Amino acid sequence: MLRNYFTISLRNLWKNKTFSLINLVGLSLAFATSLLLFLTSYQEFTFNHVHQNMDHIYRYYLKINMAEETDFGNTVPAPVKDALMADYKKEIKHISRIRDISFVVKYKDKTISEGAVAVDADYAKMFSFDFIEGSAETALSDLNNIVLREDVAKKIFGNEPAMGKIIMAELGENPVPLKVSGITAKLSDNTSIENDMMVRYEINPDYVNNKDNWNNSSSSLYVQVHDGITHTELEQSLKSFGPKYYKDAIEQVKKEGGKPDENGDIISAKMLPFSKEHFDRNIGGGRSMSIVYPYTLLIISIFIIFIACINFVNLSISRSILRAREVGIRKALGAIRGQVLGQFWGEALVTCLISLLLGVLFFKFSITGFNAIFNTKLTFHHLYNPKILGILSIVFLLITFVAGGYPAWFISRVNTIEVLKGKLKASSGSGLLRKTLIVKQFTISVLLISCTIIIWSQLQYLRTTPLGIDQDHVISVPIGREVEGSKMLTLLRSKLSDQPNIINITAADNNIGFGKDGSSSKSQFGFEHDGKMVNTNGLFVDFEYLKTMGIALKEGRDFSVNFPTDSTGACIINESMAKILGTNDLINKKLDLDEGKIIIGIIKDYHFESLKNNIEPITLMINGFPYTHIFIKIAAKNVDATLAAIEKSYKEIAPNSDYLGSFLDENRNEQYRAERRFTKMFIYAAILAIFLSCIGLFAIAVINIRDRFKEIGIRKVLGSSIVGLIWELSKDFMLLVLISIFIAAPIAYYFMDKWLSDFAYRIEIQWWFFGLAGITALIIAFFTISYHAIKAALMNPVKSLRSE
Repeated sequence: MLRNYFTISLRNLWKNKTFSLINLVGLSLAFATSLLLFLTSYQEFTFNHVHQNMDHIYRYYLKINMAEETDFGNTVPAPVKDALMADYKKEIKHISRIRDISFVVKYKDKTISEGAVAVDADYAKMFSFDFIEGSAETALSDLNNIVLREDVAKKIFGNEPAMGKIIMAELGENPVPLKVSGITAKLSDNTSIENDMMVRYEINPDYVNNKDNWNNSSSSLYVQVHDGITHTELEQSLKSFGPKYYKDAIEQVKKEGGKPDENGDIISAKMLPFSKEHFDRNIGGGRSMSIVYPYTLLIISIFIIFIACINFVNLSISRSILRAREVGIRKALGAIRGQVLGQFWGEALVTCLISLLLGVLFFKFSITGFNAIFNTKLTFHHLYNPKILGILSIVFLLITFVAGGYPAWFISRVNTIEVLKGKLKASSGSGLLRKTLIVKQFTISVLLISCTIIIWSQLQYLRTTPLGIDQDHVISVPIGREVEGSKMLTLLRSKLSDQPNIINITAADNNIGFGKDGSSSKSQFGFEHDGKMVNTNGLFVDFEYLKTMGIALKEGRDFSVNFPTDSTGACIINESMAKILGTNDLINKKLDLDEGKIIIGIIKDYHFESLKNNIEPITLMINGFPYTHIFIKIAAKNVDATLAAIEKSYKEIAPNSDYLGSFLDENRNEQYRAERRFTKMFIYAAILAIFLSCIGLFAIAVINIRDRFKEIGIRKVLGSSIVGLIWELSKDFMLLVLISIFIAAPIAYYFMDKWLSDFAYRIEIQWWFFGLAGITALIIAFFTISYHAIKAALMNPVKSLRSE
């Protein structure tokens, strides 16, 4: 019996090639697309899950309740670690500071430049590193230990054994000998924890000066608590930490109008669960993202599957009604309802199964392109994950049961007598359901189109809003680790001095936007001024920085080599900083910052961060933290030759480093890579949603017109024009699309307004966004329907009426 059902199912699929093809294409594309989107969101939701102790690890941060806003401090001073361990031994099992550092490793005649993290001994115990040699318990037990990732060890030592070997690290002025005490395997890309090279935190060149300094925050800090300690218990125990160690800061915030929060705290020590760090943009750092993104991908994947299922249900019902006479004969010959239901549900199962197999095949061949377009790292092996296989199996069975089961149930309950008398038509009984499903399809399509238009408009706004700097033809060159920043600047100036198209060269300890090195940092300083606590971003720059960047002076003067004290005792502040300082005449005022700085100039506010953030106070100084990026202003002519000269000069100075120069406008766009990725996904999802909706509408239009075949002939004989017939056949569908527009518009407005609220600088949502989305959907729907409508209207009425 089952074999018979299967054979009949295949015959019916082959017999109705057009409708079978529509179902197979729609479902298989939906399966493949939804699988890609689902796995992308799954990767984000499981970020950092590679670490076995994840549920017991927390990131320390400060919550500061200022007068007008709440600030979050995700970097900590060096002494916080010892203070926590002294006060909370019962709660804390492991603790480690983490700080990115730059240095070059030398071994014999090899010079290697790789990323490194300065950490405490517990770092290797807290996080899940796969030690090939050595162990987590002893790898960082000595101050001169270094743990290398397997591929880094290969670069340094080749085929030599690495364990126990001494390498020289150029840290500060003198090389430091380090002993290889462990080799680890490469971590998954799906984590924020790094293991290129791990060294002890204490070897930082500035550690001695800052080990007891509570005013210099340059590290992140993680703790692992003992089993049984909950997040609530941990934070409750930390309630006394803020008042104890930040007493002076709390008093200053109070003077400035800071108010206690609901727990009565002005400044409070908090712990963010490691599992939530990836979705906390205040604490998580550069790789963090809004949790809206993975949820949106998940919702879009559900939408795509839902649209394909609607097509399947509509077509299955319509096709099954056209086969109603077959059902009637089966019942008349003794078939029970369960057998009829089993036959039709079996056909649905075969269709879904073939579609799933095709979808997996499409998924396999589209992974490479998807990864390239959306900057993901999916592989076919992700499907072997038991959790994912389980989820896919449940979804497949649910789709088959609902999308295949309902049409089977619907046709199995029809009245045999009505069927055999020919009273059941394709429009019978299922009209309201079919219209409702079509409305839902186009509601989703219009929703996706509207969101795409709004996201794209916001992205264009971010790209074109003036930053307050002249970014045209300014190249940002990451210095790297091979040559110290000031030395690189001096040598590069010397080598490029004969280049006529080089206008200015300068340097700073931070980039603008995201360059090819992917680095992003932020330095903040706090000091007392006129009896109140002032916080400012700090940027250490070289002479010519303002001129190279085109930053406008409002008052005072620029840094100049003609003033020797500028190198050590001068600073330039922006307008936002001037407002916080509060007095009108600030030029030549002294700030108690970094051993005292005289304000020599005030610059106009400029966007040194993303437009997601408001412009904050910033103070520019000469000399301080090492320079990390060189900025070169070039002329608009002979650009390629100039770029080649810059790269050649850089490689001559640092032959073992990669040249990663990029234009500032490229860096600026990279700040919004998540938004660009989001926009692309919406565009492709909207196109696919419209395509699936239209092929479903196309098929329904065919059935509808076939059902009204004689009516069309009668109307034509009675004098209806071709235009009138086309409208008559299209108006019901166009009305459904119109209803969809009015449903989708407020939904899109609500969610997009929520999304835009994350941006300090944003567009206003205009009515025409929804008008454009609606018109697009109407036009596409009309052309989808009109093909068959025109064909039917032009047909000779004799063909449709000859049987009468």
